[in-house]
Amino acid sequence: ALKAAAAAAAERYAKAAAAKKINLLDQTGELETMGDKDGLVELISILLDNAIKYSPPGSEVRLTATRQSKNALLQISDSGEGIRASDLPHIFDRFYRADSSRNLDNGGVGLGLPIARSTARAHGGDVALASGPGGTTAIVTLPAVG
Repeated sequence: ALKAAAAAAAERYAKAAAAKKINLLDQTGELETMGDKDGLVELISILLDNAIKYSPPGSEVRLTATRQSKNALLQISDSGEGIRASDLPHIFDRFYRADSSRNLDNGGVGLGLPIARSTARAHGGDVALASGPGGTTAIVTLPAVG
């Protein structure tokens, strides 16, 4: 379900990426996981939406998938401004917004990442973020098939 979900989410956000001249690269390959495709599409869509919103025009957002032991690791990487280290511990809290003025401009209310984490956990996995001045990478861990 992972490859199909990533492709569907990438297609859903292709126009938003194109509007900002962001190169959206889906390099998830054939790695598969079990799960509800619609739930996985929503999970990936939330992360893609954030990556596109907070990336500068003309940059790149990349989806990659690798296998690590019994897990599939899906990474969605952007080249935005990153998330402050002081905000990272709270980023999955409901209604938390790292920068309220920026998020209000983009329509965010602080529920996307908590929903993404809840969906990943419902599939036996989790979501983490790694961020710095060169961008943010969302790392989704899900049980792999095969």
